[in-house]
Amino acid sequence: MSNPSENPDQAPESKPVLDYHTPGRDAKGWVLVWTARNGAEANLAVTALQAQGLHARTDSENTATLGAWAGAGPGTSTNVQVIEDDVEAARAILADIDAERQRRQRADELACPRCGEVGAVRIMPPGRWIGLTLFAIAVATSSLNAQLCFPIFGLGVALLLWPMMPKWRCGKCGNRWRAPAPKEIDEEE
Repeated sequence: MSNPSENPDQAPESKPVLDYHTPGRDAKGWVLVWTARNGAEANLAVTALQAQGLHARTDSENTATLGAWAGAGPGTSTNVQVIEDDVEAARAILADIDAERQRRQRADELACPRCGEVGAVRIMPPGRWIGLTLFAIAVATSSLNAQLCFPIFGLGVALLLWPMMPKWRCGKCGNRWRAPAPKEIDEEE
C-alpha cells in the first residue's frame, strides 16, 4: 500500500465511520419505532441500531426514569426513535431481536406431561419443607436441650442441601411431576 503523500493523484482509502452525531437540517424528522420498558432496554436497542449504521436515539428517557418527579404520568416509558428514512430497517432489526428473545424464553419453559400446557411453575420439594421445619425446630429448642438440638439441626441442613430433582406444577391442570430444569441455550445457537 502506498503512502498518499508520495502520490498526490491517488486519494486515500476512505473507511466507513459510524457517526453518532444528530443529523443536520437536511435529515427528515424523528419517528417512534419502539417503546421500551425502561431506559436500559431502550439504550440497548439504540446501540443495536447504531451498530448497523442507523441514526437512533432515546426519547423521554429521563422523564420515564424520574417518574412523577419529572412530570411523567402513568404509563410513561422510554421510546426509541430513528430518522424517517431508517424506519423500515430499524423495525426489521428490532423484530429480529424480539424474535430471538421469544425463542430464548420458549426454550426456558417446561410443558406439562399430562395436558401439554407450557409454563409450569417450579415448586419446593417436600424434602426441602421438612428440612426447613427441622431447622426451625432446632433453632427454637436450642436453649432447652442441646443434645436434641444438634442432630435435628444437622438433619434439617442435610435435607436443605441434599440434591433433589426439581418439582413442577402445571397451572392449568394442577399436575405435579419431577423433571430436570430446562437447559439454558447459548447465544450462538
